[in-house]
Amino acid sequence: MSWTALISVCAHHGDEKKSHHLYKQMHQEGVLGDNVTYVSILNAFSCGGNLLEGKLTHASIAGTPLESDVVVATCLLNMYSNCGNLECSRSMFNMIQEPNGYSWNSMIAAYARHGHIHEALHLFLQMHERGKTPHELAIINVLYVCGNQGAEELGKQIHSYIVMNVIESDIVHTALIILYSKFGLVYDAYYMFDLFYEKTMVIWNAVFSVQVSNRHWKHAFQSFEQIQQEGLIPDKETFSSILSELPKLTASSFGKIILARISFCGFMRPGLINLYGKCYNLRDANNLFDVIIFCGK
Repeated sequence: MSWTALISVCAHHGDEKKSHHLYKQMHQEGVLGDNVTYVSILNAFSCGGNLLEGKLTHASIAGTPLESDVVVATCLLNMYSNCGNLECSRSMFNMIQEPNGYSWNSMIAAYARHGHIHEALHLFLQMHERGKTPHELAIINVLYVCGNQGAEELGKQIHSYIVMNVIESDIVHTALIILYSKFGLVYDAYYMFDLFYEKTMVIWNAVFSVQVSNRHWKHAFQSFEQIQQEGLIPDKETFSSILSELPKLTASSFGKIILARISFCGFMRPGLINLYGKCYNLRDANNLFDVIIFCGK
């Protein structure tokens, strides 16, 4: 097996230490790596947040054809971004003579990840003007930052772009549901949900989270019932929405109905008892315990 293959396998399995050891050993034996070698080792440093070794690796190929290779340069861009050095990420992007879609999306994601929403949006629009198609991940990253920073107008601009370019993606539309919820535009989020003909569990989880976080208990109860009627199985994302709002749920009659329904379905009973107790709602914790004992008979 070649050095590159060994490094790639270790990097793929997240073993940065072993990847680095093999990489150094390869150099000591005078073996020159190729673009696959450097993509693998840079990804390992990127995942491990090892900026120092990432810089040393970059220095070892500076001025060579490898540095100008679009795939290697994009990996350097991602490595610097993941290690917190956005300035070097942008420098690497500027060095790429003909950025491909992956390069554009990586730079947009880097800006979004670091909260530079205007730069991300500018690059997003620039990418479109140059005839490049933004990847779903780039769109989701921009929407995520818009929601977190309350950039409502920018978020709506991205939504308009999605509509105008007929981007049909469950993941992107789910991000729009969450976006409008963060802006407090709950019924706009519901409208986005209603556009789906076939609703997956991911989509249901998004609207269920909106309903619970906005204390629309009746809607949340109806959604939970409909999820089961459609033969879908609630998952950990469904329950994380519920548990994050447990104090509010226990103060609502509909909220208690939802929790009771979950309990009777056998979901997360010990966790619910524990959380009731943490909320100092010992009476309901005791009642739920009695229900579990009764159902277990």
